[in-house]
Amino acid sequence: MNLNVSLVAGVYDNFDLGDTRVGATLDAIPTFMTVRLDPALLRAAGARGRGAPAPPPPANAVLSRRVAGPAMFSTTWAYLDHVLVPSGATTPELAHESIGEAYYVLAGEGTLTVSGATTAAVRAGDAVAIRIGESSRFGSSGSAPLELLVMGVARDTVAKAQLLTAAPR
Repeated sequence: MNLNVSLVAGVYDNFDLGDTRVGATLDAIPTFMTVRLDPALLRAAGARGRGAPAPPPPANAVLSRRVAGPAMFSTTWAYLDHVLVPSGATTPELAHESIGEAYYVLAGEGTLTVSGATTAAVRAGDAVAIRIGESSRFGSSGSAPLELLVMGVARDTVAKAQLLTAAPR
């Protein structure tokens, strides 16, 4: 998956070299940023489970982990989070005041409610963007947990800088 954030709307710093990488030797240590989405590393803490580790959670607790924080990015890209919503559970409503989020559903099925008004079904393979000024809440309705990759993008560099000094949430 190739994800990007641009400093200038519509301008991306990538171009196609025409190299499929078929047969290429892999680097022992990748020269690009990598993250591991390991469910065993997820924890419940705070409203959405992001931040500091917590004691063992209840069976229906939403679990998450910040896999890449704001210091890793030179643009307004703010973070990558990994979130697991157990079957039958919901996340608290999260207001997006200065950080927009895009969600990619890795597994499971459920619902997404935007700004308390619009609810839509989501399932593995879906991607949804939530704009600044909106709010979001997920519910898991399938027999398996709803697993999300969350990509946060700050409104501007000031909003991103506030993440660097804020307490974990």
